[in-house]
Amino acid sequence: MAKDLPEKQEMILFCEMEDEQRNIYDAYRNDFRNQILGTIETQGIQKSQLTILQGLMKLRQICDSPAILNETEKFENHSIKLDELSREITENIGNHKALIFSQFLGMLALIRAKLEELG
Repeated sequence: MAKDLPEKQEMILFCEMEDEQRNIYDAYRNDFRNQILGTIETQGIQKSQLTILQGLMKLRQICDSPAILNETEKFENHSIKLDELSREITENIGNHKALIFSQFLGMLALIRAKLEELG
């Protein structure tokens, strides 16, 4: 750890998806549930692990923003996380620096665009 950096501070913010994001999440969740149950029934639980992991990954992406899904149908950027992050940065970060991490490059692109929009 670099000695010239201040001590790390972590903030955990809980937020509830709004209707548009929740509707997309629920639709995918229901589809994946049916797909997973069908795969388990035909191939067994061991051979269903990839389907389960793919379903969980898509649901995690939707929790960030449905816009980052790599689907043929593109979704709008309904993201309570991005809204909360923007609010937190605008109201509480001030002139300080902050590191923001995401597992998904698509989400980092949305964050970058939002920060540029905010100046």
